[in-house]
Amino acid sequence: MWSWSDFHRQASQSPQRILLADGEDSRVIKTAARLERDKIAHPLLVGDQGKLAPLWKEAGGVSTAPPCATFKSLATARQEKLLEVFLSLPKNKKLGREEALGRLEDPLVFGCATAKN
Repeated sequence: MWSWSDFHRQASQSPQRILLADGEDSRVIKTAARLERDKIAHPLLVGDQGKLAPLWKEAGGVSTAPPCATFKSLATARQEKLLEVFLSLPKNKKLGREEALGRLEDPLVFGCATAKN
């Protein structure tokens, strides 16, 4: 049977990136800070940095700024790449550019497109 120490030991040997789409939830922020602090994972919170910064500091995150992003916060080239990935998915091929851009502002859709890329 696995224990937390077994998980911690194995995960800390090769920390992976983890994207947390509900990044403005205080419980998610606390968990992300612990994952970072314990070197288990490299979290990326989906949310506004201005809203996350005080919560991140309170949660004891190791990095000075919360590791976060929103679709609008990305550089134009990165937005275009995510848009391309999103529109290449079979269920999205019939979407127009503006509708796809609107959908990518949703944290869950943004998270999925980021994970695909």
